[in-house]
Amino acid sequence: MISADQNAQFTSIDCGAAAQNITLAAEALGIGSCLMTSPGFLFASEKGNAFRKELGIPDGYNHVCTVALGYKAGESPAAPPRNRDVVNYVK
Repeated sequence: MISADQNAQFTSIDCGAAAQNITLAAEALGIGSCLMTSPGFLFASEKGNAFRKELGIPDGYNHVCTVALGYKAGESPAAPPRNRDVVNYVK
């Protein structure tokens, strides 16, 4: 879980960059990842407050996103061929 000080600025950007780095590092290690924001509903509830304390999240910090990690099952499918007509190249 990635959390941020509720009074700090630009936490969405900072936490998004942290989540991206976690997913990129995981991929380099052959570990799959899934970025989720829906656990925020849990942390907004009374049960979430108890869970927040159990995880040691300081008061004044809010859930931003969660990165689930796990080992991939089997081989990854081959990437489809790129369609160069979809992207605008500016020179």
